[in-house]
Amino acid sequence: MYHGLVNDDFPEEIRNFLITYSQNSSRDSAGIARYLNHSCAPNVGVRGLFTLVAMREIKIGEELCWDYDMSEDIDWQMDCSCGSPECRRSIRGFRFLPEDVREKYRGFISDWLVEKYHLKKD
Repeated sequence: MYHGLVNDDFPEEIRNFLITYSQNSSRDSAGIARYLNHSCAPNVGVRGLFTLVAMREIKIGEELCWDYDMSEDIDWQMDCSCGSPECRRSIRGFRFLPEDVREKYRGFISDWLVEKYHLKKD
């Protein structure tokens, strides 16, 4: 498991590595989380505010990746080219995830989104 550093005053050089943990707050993803790429078919999910956990058994040598929409729901968007058969082509925030994807991610979504959208916890 990895817990990110909480800090609301970010220097310019780390702004691309921020992770949202409430409607108006973000944190630096310092440590191993900085090296995890996005995938629309992730093998790592989020518990609590931002604890990374395996969603399934991960093979030795397999890249760790998570879906940025598991923790993000801000006015932000980026194109996705993750290459997964499940690729949605765009990362836009949790509110735009299809219902079937939300259900698949249940138990692996940041607590602030669970509370915001009144989701069931496993």
